[in-house]
Amino acid sequence: MLALITLLGTILFINVIWSEGTEVLVANGSLAVLPCVVSSSVQTPLAVQWVRANIAQRPDLGSPNSMAPSTVWRMDASGMEFRGMGVGQRSGCPHTQFGKGEFSLQIEEVKNEDAGTYICTVMTKAVTIQKQITLRVIQVSFSSYQPLEGSNVKIACNIFPSPFRATVTWKFNGSPFTPKSPYQMWTGAKKEINLTRVSQKYMGNWTCIVQYKGQEGKATQSLTVMGITSPASDLTVVYTELGSSVLLPCVYSTSLTPENPSWTRVSDTVGRLKPLPPSFHISPVSSKTPWNRSAWIERVEKGDEGIYKCLGSVERKRMERQLWVVTAQVLKTSGTENGGSMLTCHVSNTTGITKYEWVEVTDDTNNIQKMTPFHWEKTLKIEEMTVNSRYLCRYFGEKGILGNATYHVSFMSALKQTQQSGPLSAGMIAFLVMLLLMLLLVVIQLYKNHRRVSPALHPTSANFLIPPVPSVRMRHLHRICLASILRALITLANQ
Repeated sequence: MLALITLLGTILFINVIWSEGTEVLVANGSLAVLPCVVSSSVQTPLAVQWVRANIAQRPDLGSPNSMAPSTVWRMDASGMEFRGMGVGQRSGCPHTQFGKGEFSLQIEEVKNEDAGTYICTVMTKAVTIQKQITLRVIQVSFSSYQPLEGSNVKIACNIFPSPFRATVTWKFNGSPFTPKSPYQMWTGAKKEINLTRVSQKYMGNWTCIVQYKGQEGKATQSLTVMGITSPASDLTVVYTELGSSVLLPCVYSTSLTPENPSWTRVSDTVGRLKPLPPSFHISPVSSKTPWNRSAWIERVEKGDEGIYKCLGSVERKRMERQLWVVTAQVLKTSGTENGGSMLTCHVSNTTGITKYEWVEVTDDTNNIQKMTPFHWEKTLKIEEMTVNSRYLCRYFGEKGILGNATYHVSFMSALKQTQQSGPLSAGMIAFLVMLLLMLLLVVIQLYKNHRRVSPALHPTSANFLIPPVPSVRMRHLHRICLASILRALITLANQ
């Protein structure tokens, strides 16, 4: 009898093939594939079953602390499928792979509560194969998913169930991240990052990478920082050409309405502010876009360069951005004794400029512009300039073109002639003003004479100071004087 029991136990043990220890690490919300691959020589299975059990040891050995396993997915010999509640409603086992000996379980949109131990059972006439797989779900979480600028944020890498001595690393926007300042620090074996006074530079994708028992999994979560989104960084440089207009952006997150928004101009002297330019304008407040507090300078003049500051408050948190306006122009100087002219690309601040490029712009017979790059230095020597030529200076930084400035030959020549005729025009204006005053006095006197009454009616001595003028002659003199005054005014307007 004892021998029969021993033989029966041996047969039962041989008929059950057990495999354990496979780890699967996936991100929350992704597709999880729990592998269950057996030899392709296995006969057509009578049944395939996936169950979930929170146990510490093999289920066939039993455990006093184990929970009853719950069926996730099952198919019997007739081909009928059964799906359990919860995770079973999002699970499946593709039949097309059965012939290759693959009975892997696919779980869609994995949740944290799906984590745990799963057992795959493949039963045939000759053998029963069981495999144990541990599913671990990774999730990146923030203490606040939309923090305001200046707030403190904790970033955590949550693993369900938590493994012992797993390796955790981080990436930010695809690049490895390591704390480099007091505002960034690890806690809890690198599973958490504490960010102090968060700013727009921390907005993006945070990825937690977990390595455990030779397997790797990762999860990514996006962090949005509420505040001034454009410009995203402080002390943003804005390049512009003298005489043109320039936009100074100051755009908040679309759901924010800043309190007491304003613009100031930073002075070189500590504690003092420069006045804003006369052509400085702030975008009017709109109920449709209350988050847009941008400004612009209608015409940039010399001296408008410098630092401008956009200010505002959201929920009692002060937010500000500094924009550095850098101006550019082309200066012309006389050439050498051999003639020609020198053009210099002058930029008010050359920090960040790596190279210059000169381009000649001409118009052909069809009014099509032709741009020809031909010089790559800051200063350009021109032997002879044509009237219709324009010379464009481009300046570049490490990431490409920053701005440009243009020299118009015809426009600058006309401007120079106007400036040279300045003293003569002033003298002419003074002469015409004196002439206008004299003509005005004559008209006044003639008007008084015309108003006098005939001496026969009022023979007073005053009537004989200036003889009366006939009315026809008076009207003729009026027309002459008015015509002279009109010509003088037209001459003044032309000057």
